[in-house]
Amino acid sequence: MTRERTAWLWALLPGVLVGTLPAQDSPWHLLEGTPLRCQVDPTLVRGKPDLAFANEPLRFELPGTAGKAVPPGICWQQLMAFTEAEAGARRAASLVEYLTEKDPGISDRTFVGKGSPQSATAGTVASKLWEYGDGDDPIVWHIASQIDHDGTEWAHVVTAVLGPGQRQPDADLRARMVALATSLQPIGFVPPAGAWPRVEPATVGMDADRLAAAIAFAQQKPSPWPKDFATQEQIFGRLLGPMPKTRADTNGVIVRRGQLVATFGDVTAVDPTYSVAKSLLATVTAIAVRDGRIGDLDEPVAARVHDGGYEGINAKVTWRHHLQQESEWQGVMFGKDHAFLDPVEFGAGVRKPRERQDPGTYYEYNDVRINRFALSLLRVFGEPVPEVFAAQVMTPIGASTTWRWIPYENAIVDIDGKPMPSISGGTRWGGGVHISALDLARLGLLWQRGGAWGERQLLPTSFVRAALTPSAHGPDYGFLFWLNTRQQNWPGLPKTCFGARGAGNNTVFVSPEHELVIVWRWHATEGGADATFFRMVVEAITG
Repeated sequence: MTRERTAWLWALLPGVLVGTLPAQDSPWHLLEGTPLRCQVDPTLVRGKPDLAFANEPLRFELPGTAGKAVPPGICWQQLMAFTEAEAGARRAASLVEYLTEKDPGISDRTFVGKGSPQSATAGTVASKLWEYGDGDDPIVWHIASQIDHDGTEWAHVVTAVLGPGQRQPDADLRARMVALATSLQPIGFVPPAGAWPRVEPATVGMDADRLAAAIAFAQQKPSPWPKDFATQEQIFGRLLGPMPKTRADTNGVIVRRGQLVATFGDVTAVDPTYSVAKSLLATVTAIAVRDGRIGDLDEPVAARVHDGGYEGINAKVTWRHHLQQESEWQGVMFGKDHAFLDPVEFGAGVRKPRERQDPGTYYEYNDVRINRFALSLLRVFGEPVPEVFAAQVMTPIGASTTWRWIPYENAIVDIDGKPMPSISGGTRWGGGVHISALDLARLGLLWQRGGAWGERQLLPTSFVRAALTPSAHGPDYGFLFWLNTRQQNWPGLPKTCFGARGAGNNTVFVSPEHELVIVWRWHATEGGADATFFRMVVEAITG
């Protein structure tokens, strides 16, 4: 959205993004995907940091309508009725209905905005708000809306929503909104492309001494993994792709509120991430959903992929099944059978035979099935997944160009008559994603912000919410992300935490509640070292 002659406005529609109000037509979007256009006289914007829109003529235009004008003096309730006739009941409960339930005296007053809150996006705040237990709560979505900023604190949003001199909702609602607002600042910063300036811990509410102690602990817990990867085939089986000759020592990045607070070790080293790549496949899937390459996640993959891989016993496998590792797909991918029975092919990872279960009823961590999933993504995009990832994710978030997603040597497939590489979801058999800790931190921040980067919503918020919801049968597992809803993956840390994990060990840890991203590469896990380190970093937070 343009920043020319902008003002901010709470649109007060159920699930509508709220943000800058441009001086000319500009597309807005309902969270559920319905486009919305808003018009306003440019003279209303200049020189008016505090605007009362109650008597200004606004015009909202929905697809297929003539752009009906909103009458002057419109109040919340009337505006709701106006939009529901065009957009339908996109949310079961609107903000007006919620507030009216708490305080009937609110429903018939017009809205007056004061101040300009700090920048945030619906996805960013929504990821923080899941701890409240209801992602569809209209208060949640209202406060989570995207707004322009000039440095005013979030507490001013509460003042604006409640209205100066107006009747207040009951103490419970007000306390909830105040606590919510004051816990979310500042959250708008995203690092520029390439550079990521470091800040002093105190500037983001962290104690420097405690943070230094946490880093000292991490540096004393290096990975026992051989630096020359000498045990790779012994552990995982016959290689299909290249492996580096060496790797970096333990290293890490700590980011709070989008700011780079601390690093240790060589955070620019480009090393394999093993199964962290699975979470990157989930990120690519979000792009496929956003762009309509994939529709309903519960649709059988066979509806869009016609290469023989989803016939017969595999016909019922859906995209969601793949994302939750509950597909039970059967077959061979690049010489590796799904059953993991051959010691030569699978090394110490060999498994015992078992009966196949129905898709969606059984969880199994299985790289053969993930590689089938990656091939299916290639087919729906019609172009190499690394190219999609670069253009749609890595470039927008300002990542470096040093990362690589390396295919197996025998993973070249035909896509509409063109040979293209199909990538893997790990480094188990070589190849995979090779990337630096700094670039992984940007990806972690993208997910911590609910798929948003600055003013751009790169990943659909609905996909992010689903991705971080535990599957029915997994070990606290979402869409190729590890979760903490049972507080077992990272004991002592919030239920809202999540992360990407890879062998070696490589971890991208995200705590939306603390606006925190930690990348820790090549670390030990004995004695819960990862959870201990993350807790120590959290304990360094002072405000």
